[in-house]
Amino acid sequence: MATSATKLNNYLDFLDRTLDLDRGAIEEAPNGDRYIEVSVTTDNTWEEQLERRLVNSLNRAVDPDAYGINTGPTGGKNTSTYTFVYDKSSKDFDLISGDYTTYRNDLAGISDSDVPFARQGFATGIFLDGHAYRIALPTAEVFGKLIKDWTENWWTWALQAPAAMNPLNDPTGQWADIDNEGPVFFAAGALSGTFERTLTVPEDTPILIPVYNFVSVAFNSDPPDYTDQAVAAWEAGVTGLSATIDGDPVENIEAYLVRTDYFTPGDPEPGSLLASFGIPPGTIFSPIWELVYYLMIEGLAPGPHTITVTGTSEVSPPVTITDHIFIL
Repeated sequence: MATSATKLNNYLDFLDRTLDLDRGAIEEAPNGDRYIEVSVTTDNTWEEQLERRLVNSLNRAVDPDAYGINTGPTGGKNTSTYTFVYDKSSKDFDLISGDYTTYRNDLAGISDSDVPFARQGFATGIFLDGHAYRIALPTAEVFGKLIKDWTENWWTWALQAPAAMNPLNDPTGQWADIDNEGPVFFAAGALSGTFERTLTVPEDTPILIPVYNFVSVAFNSDPPDYTDQAVAAWEAGVTGLSATIDGDPVENIEAYLVRTDYFTPGDPEPGSLLASFGIPPGTIFSPIWELVYYLMIEGLAPGPHTITVTGTSEVSPPVTITDHIFIL
């Protein structure tokens, strides 16, 4: 259990001392869940900002897997309703905004009103159309590594994969598993064009998929600011981005922009895509820098899923990819 009843009561007492809180009685839902509804009334913007900080801190204490709670509008007097749910099926507490009737499900523990809020940069367990999943923010860590580090690994994987069977040029998904054995599954993007692929991914394996990406490779003969200028031109030239997961649009997709540090994919492996560019072994890549919109998706339920991504730009070819993913 993420928190105890005593600890929860202490938090509520703290809220009561700090803000105008109206606490209801403990009630029992038909499915056996027990819940307490509380309302918080604020009189000014400062109190609303304090409410936001306190409620989101409380949310993390009650449910460490949650990311954000909708604390309502700011700018004046406002009353917000929150519900603490003792989820009978998972034997854990959930905190949602709104009353108990908006509680979506036992798996995600999120209310209808929190779904759009959660997808505005607060990744959380989203329950939509029977699927629970999370999209990690660029600042998140997965298996102890930042998203930007995973994207560098993704480029190294793609560039060092065989040119003749490269996932970036894979028309069907038949080459998706080549050297793809890490704790994160790399879903290939494309240098350009439209692809529809079928992939199989083990359960509980995060999936890293590029929406639209760009990598700049500079050689010693290039000007010192070559990479910086190339990346800036690409970012300014992006004209369209979109992604859907099982038909549901990923909102605020610009929030998933990742900027890497300078990195190198290493010496070109014989027969690799990198070697096919005519780059001889021992070539010094100085520097390589990546700017990319990536989705690190966690928690897809076993069974079939469809993820689509598109990207358009004034300075690079458009990309459209549809991945039919079966989670085993």
